[in-house]
Amino acid sequence: MNRKGLRFLLEQTPAIVAAGERAAVEAVRQAKSKGLNIHYIENGCLIEETPDGERRALKPLDPVKE
Repeated sequence: MNRKGLRFLLEQTPAIVAAGERAAVEAVRQAKSKGLNIHYIENGCLIEETPDGERRALKPLDPVKE
């Protein structure tokens, strides 16, 4: 990648991250409104959350090896 392309990516990164965060919040909102459970990782565990907010740990996850 040339310098101009890299500079463009670095300038756009905050906007891309913000768009991803907004999309995630909207996806969770829509899933809950349709009565669907959501799953996410928190503190090294896979968590399931019901639309009414009940949470349960499904299983611990192995750390990622670099």
